[in-house]
Amino acid sequence: MAAGAFLGVRLQTSRHAAQLAEQRAAWEAEKAALEESLAVARARARSAATPAVVAAATPSPSKNVPEYWTHWNQNRRINS
Repeated sequence: MAAGAFLGVRLQTSRHAAQLAEQRAAWEAEKAALEESLAVARARARSAATPAVVAAATPSPSKNVPEYWTHWNQNRRINS
């Protein structure tokens, strides 16, 4: 009777090990596919995120500046 129980446990253990091996193989395949997708997405993000060169803006005289601001700014330069 003990031998039969031992044989049953051993059979169940080997089935369980086979199921785990199948599941692990499926997980590994899914992991490889996801890692490949991630690498492609990162490469796309790197190429899309390349910064464009922007020339520095040069200040130009504006006619929209209120006159009081122009006078205040001139006085500030003189008094400094």
